[in-house]
Amino acid sequence: MLQPRLLIIAVTSSALTAAALCFADENLPADTSMQSERILFEPENNRFHKTISVPHGQRLTLQFQPEHASLRIQVFNHLGEDLFANRHADLLYRHRLSLTDSDCAPCAIEVDVVPRHQAPAALTLESQVTDCQREPAFCDADTALEFARRTELSISPTDISQHFALAVQQWQALPPSIEKLNAQFLALHAAESTSANSTAFTQLASQARQFKAWPALAQIQFMQLHEALAQDDTALTQQYLRELEQTLTRVQTTDTHVFYTLSAQAELVRAELFLHTEQLEKHAAAIARASAKLDKIDDVAQVARILNGVGFLHRINKHLDQAAASHQLALSFSSETTDLALQMQSAYYLGVVSALRGRYFYAQSLLARAQQEALALKALIWQAHITAALARIAMELGSVQESEALYQKAQTLYQLSGANRELKTVYLNQARLFSLQGKPDTSAEFLRLAQRHLSEAPLDRRHYSETLAEAHLNAGQCADAQHALTSLTDPGSVNSAPLLTAKIHLCLQNWRDAAANARAAVTQFTLDQDDLGMLSARFVLANARWHEGFASEALAIIAAATHSIEILRDDLQRDDMRRQFLALQRSLYDLQLQITREESPSNILAALQVAEKFKARTLFDALLRRNTPVPDAEAKVAQLPFADLMATTLARLQATPESAAPSSEQESRSLRDALSQLPEGTALLYFFMGTRQSYLWELSAGHQQVYSLPAEPELHGAIDAYLAQLNPQTGNRDALYQAGSRLSEYLLGSVAPQLDQYQNLVIVPDGALHRVPFAALFNPQNESRLLLTHNISYARSLSTFNYFSEHPSHPQAPTLREHILLVAPDLAGGELEAREAELAAITRAWPSTNPPRVLAGHAADLAGVTAALAQPFDIVHFASHTRLDWDYPSRSLIALNGDFASQPDSQLGIQTIRDSSLNAELVVLSACATAAGKNLAGEGPMGLSRAFFEAGAKRVLASLWPVEDRATAQIMAQFYRNLLTEQDEPTSALRKAQLALARNPRWNHPYYWAAFAFYGNPHAF
Repeated sequence: MLQPRLLIIAVTSSALTAAALCFADENLPADTSMQSERILFEPENNRFHKTISVPHGQRLTLQFQPEHASLRIQVFNHLGEDLFANRHADLLYRHRLSLTDSDCAPCAIEVDVVPRHQAPAALTLESQVTDCQREPAFCDADTALEFARRTELSISPTDISQHFALAVQQWQALPPSIEKLNAQFLALHAAESTSANSTAFTQLASQARQFKAWPALAQIQFMQLHEALAQDDTALTQQYLRELEQTLTRVQTTDTHVFYTLSAQAELVRAELFLHTEQLEKHAAAIARASAKLDKIDDVAQVARILNGVGFLHRINKHLDQAAASHQLALSFSSETTDLALQMQSAYYLGVVSALRGRYFYAQSLLARAQQEALALKALIWQAHITAALARIAMELGSVQESEALYQKAQTLYQLSGANRELKTVYLNQARLFSLQGKPDTSAEFLRLAQRHLSEAPLDRRHYSETLAEAHLNAGQCADAQHALTSLTDPGSVNSAPLLTAKIHLCLQNWRDAAANARAAVTQFTLDQDDLGMLSARFVLANARWHEGFASEALAIIAAATHSIEILRDDLQRDDMRRQFLALQRSLYDLQLQITREESPSNILAALQVAEKFKARTLFDALLRRNTPVPDAEAKVAQLPFADLMATTLARLQATPESAAPSSEQESRSLRDALSQLPEGTALLYFFMGTRQSYLWELSAGHQQVYSLPAEPELHGAIDAYLAQLNPQTGNRDALYQAGSRLSEYLLGSVAPQLDQYQNLVIVPDGALHRVPFAALFNPQNESRLLLTHNISYARSLSTFNYFSEHPSHPQAPTLREHILLVAPDLAGGELEAREAELAAITRAWPSTNPPRVLAGHAADLAGVTAALAQPFDIVHFASHTRLDWDYPSRSLIALNGDFASQPDSQLGIQTIRDSSLNAELVVLSACATAAGKNLAGEGPMGLSRAFFEAGAKRVLASLWPVEDRATAQIMAQFYRNLLTEQDEPTSALRKAQLALARNPRWNHPYYWAAFAFYGNPHAF
């Protein structure tokens, strides 16, 4: 049998009790051949390192058994490969590793002990050496099993099965033993779920009973339970649950870790069964019992798995705050391990819940992380899950084509992995996607596909009926939607979709029923901390009450909803999702504005206040939060009691900041005071595009007026028609004039008689108006272009306009002519045409005593530019290329040295810009489409120009579309001459430069001279 040989293990940690372990007694019987040592750890020393070598022809088995702690184990060979990577515990919950002389010549073992609770952490290290010349069959079998475990997460499912089958075949030649049973269990655990697994697990359970290996039997029975649950076999699931509970009574006194771990898992299975049968009180009690066992489990990986199970059940039951808290803790616990698969799963679950709660960009970042880990693990089924989740988020964000492609990919991945039962969810979401696109036939086809995969479970039937009802509702088929929602619902059951029911009644103009169901939805979503659902329900409720004739109550409901938005704004200071969440609330503010205008038509500023709440709020908040310190990282979670962790996490999720409601201290000044400070001859033209009616406010120091404009769809059509003709290569000059005249009449016809009294116009656009060059539009009263008579600048909102007027970038800075930074990188594919002439003209305009600082060539790399941006400059000028990402604005870049595709991390990205502490009066972006970007309702384009404002710029000169480099060079040269030599204000300098180019017959088309727009404080600096 197994005989130990001499092995010396060098120890380099003071935590160990000796400097060497020596196993030399060759006469020990086989059942006592395992040598062990118990190691105690001090609180300040939870790590140790060993260097080992295995003699030729021998095999070393190491087992790590922690006490009151969890382990992070890494074993590096001479090539730097981690032989223990992503390994889960085996049948006996052991951290076991088998090594040969080829593995360890030598090996470095790194063990981090993660203490649990307040008890002293300890580790029992067991070592066994086998002489492979004496025991070749054991060595061959153990080698095959070790090879299968090491490659388990890096090869295809077919190859995994083949490797484990070979290992089991080797073990079959050996006498019955626990190790043989362990090999068979690991092979089944790694295999794809099939009907044959049930028989194989039954055989393993019988062998475990023969050995009286109760912890092993309990683990096998749990896998049987898991298989039955996966097959939706309720009767068999309940049978295995009873058998597992009987076995656990034997384990309770001998192995508390196994007992508490599997007891908690069993409670989660019981909770899921109760949920499927809608026994909600029993369901909640089972979750509570599972959670109560977490403090008794030492292995943080097992704690994370159970927390993910708890979170999953909370999510299914629509308790999204508890779900988010559970998955957040699971991710924290999994981060204490080296289990990449567990970290992937935790990030995925948290991403899904975050998306359900409206944190779309945060969810995307979590899912992107999970996707990378799934690809590294070659986990096909998880790639499918993650892709489907990303597809749903893309659908919610309105990226229809991306969503469609991702759903198709997810469908293929599910089919390849044999997970056909998952297809119903994909089909239901595809049906919803096509119904939103107004494609009822395609939607109906996917609903038919989903119906084929439906089980008789009430949850499945409910999801199907709700999706079918949504499809009818999106098609305007109100009665059909009502029938679909009720046809598959059991009589007398609780309405699980009150918001959808309310929307259907709103469609049917059943105002009272709509209001009643919307109230129920508000209550449900408020309890669940489902922010998006709650706001949507309040919108429906306000709409219903308004139509019932209760305008004051409707406004009060909307006020409560907007108060919640302010709370969320503070609660998500570091969450990029905030922009998208607030943009989704356009309908809420639109409704409030409609009611306010109808109820108080003479109160111009009341309606303006409503619009201002919606405009660029996240940009304004970002400006106010500049230089706010980021809180320190949270303490490790492993040593804190679970009840305290959950309470703290929930409190953070549910917190209502005291400063949530807007106050005079939070605003730069009241609207009236702000308007009174506008200079003489300056007016703001403030636009709001509504679904039923749009508005224009004319705002000056002594005069305020509001005008009604066409609804957003009509304005959008006029804008598209104008922009379609703007490119001289594809458009028609006469058609451009006609489209421009029509758009000018729509936008400016009502205010045209007042325009001549203003020299400076500050445009506050909305929606698609951010793409319109107002300088190229006409005054409908005299048909002259605004460029001829007005200095034009742009602002995202009245609040941001006031902010830039009140917060100088560096008021103590020296005079203008002393500080300019020119960034002119070497670009892959050649220089921008005429760029050298542009830079030379700027340099000539600058005083020779203080020449510009130029970062050109290799000096214009990422490190050099980011370092320069931290220094104070009056002007920062970029002459480069750009790359815009319309779907994911944070991926947009300014080109530095290198290539976009091959070296994206070497370019100046939006997040890098935002993170810089910019101290500049003016940033000039002499490149293509630097003012463009994905347009989020209320926020405007999420592009490069906005990022510079968030970083600290006070003014930005940027382009609305791809520019012609020779025309740009002339505009820039003239702009700087006007600004520096003529001492013009920035907006006047730009207008004169555009006029000069427009008078040149070669460049008189608006495409060439109207591309650049001035944003921020329009006055001199």
